[in-house]
Amino acid sequence: MNNPNNIKKESIEQLALKRRLKTWMKSADGIDRMKLGQWCGVSKRTVDNWLSSKKPIPKQKCAALCCIMDQLALLKKNNPYNCISN
Repeated sequence: MNNPNNIKKESIEQLALKRRLKTWMKSADGIDRMKLGQWCGVSKRTVDNWLSSKKPIPKQKCAALCCIMDQLALLKKNNPYNCISN
């Protein structure tokens, strides 16, 4: 039997990740939904669906997205003048 608390927790985590992604994409130079989809092995349309609907992002893709955001933030911090290649 499903625990409603787990469902609610997952929904909150999804909303937080989606919010974080949207904010990050606005501040990341040259990173758009198409590029993010390429890095995750999905289409731009899939990324659009993740960010603009209640469709959940699969767990393995959540991990990949967090890794991408963290790694690019680290690159930018270590070398703020380095351009991220598309």
